[in-house]
Amino acid sequence: MSEWDEIKRLAEDLQRVQLKSSVQKLSEQNCIEIVNLLIQNKSIELLFTDDGKEYLTPQQLTSEIKDELYMRGGRANIVDIAKTLNVDLNQVTHKVNELVRSSKELDFVLGQLIDSTYRKKIAYDINVKLRNFGQVFLADLSLQYDLPTEYLLNNIVEKELGKTIEGEQDAKDPRILQTQVYIAKCKAKLRGAITALFSPTPVSTILSLCNISDQILYSSLDQPWFCGTLTSKLPGGLFVPNSYSKAQTEWVTDFLKQNNYLEYESLNRWGIPDPKSYIERTYNEQTFMFLKSCALGSMYISMLEESVDECISSKSYIDMATILPSVISSTELEDCLKQILKTKDKNLILFDTIVFSTFYIEGLANPCKTEAETRAKSYVENGHYQKYIAEKQLAMKKSDSNADFVDVKSEKREERRKKAAGGKTGGGTQGRETKTKSTKKHIRTKKGQNDSDDEINDSISANPDVPELLSLNDIEEIINSTLKEEGLDDLASNIAEHLHPSINKHALDFAQTFYDSKMHTSISNRRQNHIALQDKLNNMINDVRLYDKGIKIFDAEVQIQLKKYLLKSLCNDITNLLTNYFAQESGLQDFDSNITTQQRSKIVQELSDDFKSVLSKNIATLSGSSIEDFLDTAEACLSVAGITLKKIDKKKDRTIILCHKHGLLEQLANSSDPAVVLHLTCLCLHTIATQTMLHASGKFISDIVKLLQPHLPVDIYKKITDYQLLVMKYLNTGAESEEHKEILSQLLTGIEEIKDIAAKFKKQSQNQED
Repeated sequence: MSEWDEIKRLAEDLQRVQLKSSVQKLSEQNCIEIVNLLIQNKSIELLFTDDGKEYLTPQQLTSEIKDELYMRGGRANIVDIAKTLNVDLNQVTHKVNELVRSSKELDFVLGQLIDSTYRKKIAYDINVKLRNFGQVFLADLSLQYDLPTEYLLNNIVEKELGKTIEGEQDAKDPRILQTQVYIAKCKAKLRGAITALFSPTPVSTILSLCNISDQILYSSLDQPWFCGTLTSKLPGGLFVPNSYSKAQTEWVTDFLKQNNYLEYESLNRWGIPDPKSYIERTYNEQTFMFLKSCALGSMYISMLEESVDECISSKSYIDMATILPSVISSTELEDCLKQILKTKDKNLILFDTIVFSTFYIEGLANPCKTEAETRAKSYVENGHYQKYIAEKQLAMKKSDSNADFVDVKSEKREERRKKAAGGKTGGGTQGRETKTKSTKKHIRTKKGQNDSDDEINDSISANPDVPELLSLNDIEEIINSTLKEEGLDDLASNIAEHLHPSINKHALDFAQTFYDSKMHTSISNRRQNHIALQDKLNNMINDVRLYDKGIKIFDAEVQIQLKKYLLKSLCNDITNLLTNYFAQESGLQDFDSNITTQQRSKIVQELSDDFKSVLSKNIATLSGSSIEDFLDTAEACLSVAGITLKKIDKKKDRTIILCHKHGLLEQLANSSDPAVVLHLTCLCLHTIATQTMLHASGKFISDIVKLLQPHLPVDIYKKITDYQLLVMKYLNTGAESEEHKEILSQLLTGIEEIKDIAAKFKKQSQNQED
């Protein structure tokens, strides 16, 4: 009771103070100054209203925000709260954030303050909708309540599910709420719909008729009552009833057993979009031949293989139309035959529906070839073939001359243009190639239509008509007698068209052979000897040029000795060949290639002035030491003799050097004389190391080894020098002495090692790359 008396006493004191009039009153300005002073001294904390006429404490602002939220039903926009309380929006926002952090009952979403009562109300509304409709989408609720879907899901649905909200979330999409009653109702509708179906039906049609979602359909796939399959879970998928699939499989299986083939069009009518994949998947243990319109079974494949084997072995023909089904078109027969012949000899030809052995076709062609050969002989004997050859050669020469003329003019014009544009820059092999390409383009654009008639005439004259010695009708008449007996005369034109090119080619080849044999008897061996001599001299002169290139690597003194040796050996042989040729041309006595100096001098005195002048200069160079002078005089001799000297071909030079190396290796492999082996080994090593050829005698071995020292590894160089010393010692000792025999034994022991050095040696740069 004492506490209650204290309360009464305090109430009375408060009432007495309130009713008592003040002795002194403060003005409004004094009150403002007192309040500002208290604020500055941080004795009190006050917030100003927007109009500045009123103060309120933060606790009062918090209380008024809560009151306003309650009055607005548990959801209020802070902008509206700030306007109602006449307080700055920033102050209200700050205070709201403090409230949200301190209380779990409040949420601040999209500038709105929401309490638990409002969330309870939304959960209750969701539950009412679930009872009415059976299914609720959070997307619709988001639009209805103007709240984010994630907020509704995390702060309302998941917390109230199983409590206020009597439902469950969809297994695949948690944003869908539904009741068990609704799910059972939809599945019952779906079950009734698919049970009534007997043919493939689009999934979209089933969903629209049953008014259910695709999630319920897909979740029912593993149910025992789901009597069917889906072709795809995409929008364009089909539902195929089990009854239809069973009937489909039974029909396809029965048809395959009865006919041993499956037609794609029939499978398409049964709703099978990809027949080939269906056959491979369903009958993966059976063998099929897939054609454009159908798939043949193993029985047909075996029949075809047996028939083809019989056709090849009997060298006859077979009608495939009597074996294969009638649905196969003639164009598919060729494809069928190709697949059969993949594992067999391709000795068959297809005409219409009949497969012929090549031996049978050759038998039909033999009488035609006999007739073609007869006509070819007559064609040559009458001079028509010679006329055809002459026209062909004339046309080719005309075409080549026109091309050369155009190239010369265009090259000059291009050269002037390049000089004007870039001075003396450019040139080289790449430059010539670029110039040729630009020249060709320039010529085409330059001539245009003005020279179109000339181009057409040139193309016609450059390709004269090939003579037809045996016409298509002639071939058809010859083979028709044989085919008529077999009842195949309707294919005579097709077979004749097939044989026509080969028969005429055979006729022309026979005409060429006959013409060559005829010309061979009338043409003397002089031209053949001239050609042989030309080839031989070209090869020898090219070898001299390559040997000279290899000599230039040595010191000046060694070069002179090597050049003299080359002039006295290979160059002397060239001069003897030229001397012998000039003697034959002048009607003198034929001499062997080994002409002595006296015989050569005598021949030169008896030659005509043209031959004598050039040959004398060539002979004079043999006693000098200049390979260039010899080649120049030899070229002059060839020009007088009418022998063409081939241009230098660097690619061919590399081939010649490679062949020269292999020739040395072959000689080395067959040689057993130590001195010869050392000589050949040095020449071979020189060729590999310097990529040049060398013509040198055994006395130059020391110079060659000295040149090769930088190119050889130390161990190989030591082996070569040691073996060289043994050879020199062997040659300088008496043949009957014991030392001579002992050295020979050492040489023979190491001869295989020396051969291996040449056989296995590679250029050092190449070894580094490897």
